[in-house]
Amino acid sequence: MKTGKLRLSDRHPGAWPLPARLLLHLTIFLLAMLGGWRICLVADLAHLENLRQQESAQKISYIDKRAKLVNMPLLQRQLQQTTQEIHRIEQGFVSPDEIPDLLSHIATAAAACDLRIDFAEPRLPPQAKNTSAQVNQKIHEQAIEMRLRGNYHDLGRFAASLATLPKILVLNDLHLSDADNAESDANDDNKNNDLRMDVTVLTYDRHASEIRKENR
Repeated sequence: MKTGKLRLSDRHPGAWPLPARLLLHLTIFLLAMLGGWRICLVADLAHLENLRQQESAQKISYIDKRAKLVNMPLLQRQLQQTTQEIHRIEQGFVSPDEIPDLLSHIATAAAACDLRIDFAEPRLPPQAKNTSAQVNQKIHEQAIEMRLRGNYHDLGRFAASLATLPKILVLNDLHLSDADNAESDANDDNKNNDLRMDVTVLTYDRHASEIRKENR
């Protein structure tokens, strides 16, 4: 056997026995296939995998867009409702020119509730004093400091009536105390029932710069 092997190794491959030549051809064929696969097919396989991923992404995008298309009427109604709500809130803003009219409405509401107004003065809200942070905001507060007198139930009716006004009004820093009997005009039976309410009425306004931007 050793002599046969030595003779096979010493002989030209074309002179090898048929089984040996078939094995050699098969080995060369497999090596050529492996080399061709690595050189030619790997890049194509990577490109094919990339195309499959794009296909999956497009399928997901199609399903999402189809769902949005089905829900488009609902989304449009929601957008319309949101726009209307924003418009309603903007209608509740009070410009500085409207402060006198607002004071008149508040005074009318107080008189309807049998309250007496000691004073009502527009001024900066406490948190806005001595600060420039509010200047950079799109919406800022305006404050009206008030002092009213009346009984507890009338003061409650007055607070509820402010909520019915078309403008946004918030009662802030509300303090109740006993009214000074020396300054009260009520009769002796109602003096003990009178209260004094000190309150800051907050309202809101947009800066003129923001309004000019929207009008452009």
